[in-house]
Amino acid sequence: MWIGVLVQALGSGWTFQISLRLAGELPNASERPKVITTFYFAGYIGFIVPIVGVGLLSYLFDLYVSLIILNILASLVVLYMLGYSVRFARYYAARNGTQAQAEGLLSEASSQALQS
Repeated sequence: MWIGVLVQALGSGWTFQISLRLAGELPNASERPKVITTFYFAGYIGFIVPIVGVGLLSYLFDLYVSLIILNILASLVVLYMLGYSVRFARYYAARNGTQAQAEGLLSEASSQALQS
């Protein structure tokens, strides 16, 4: 059991660290506080919704059925996020490729200006 807790803790910590870094890299500097605030808001909602959801569903069903319903809903959200992440990965790769090409053109133009 303790090994499972350790693996989950390491995975959660690394995932949080990488996703926060990605959230900080993507937007322009003026939009960065809004994006990071939204990131933390979504994280807190992710902690609160399951607790409140099980509590509300347990009024209608017993605890076992409430957990099954909540897990089905969470699985649907995860499947949606997996599909969305594929589309986002394509967008992010295209964005970085375009940015790298633009930086390459700028460096070529500046070196040509220095030579002339």
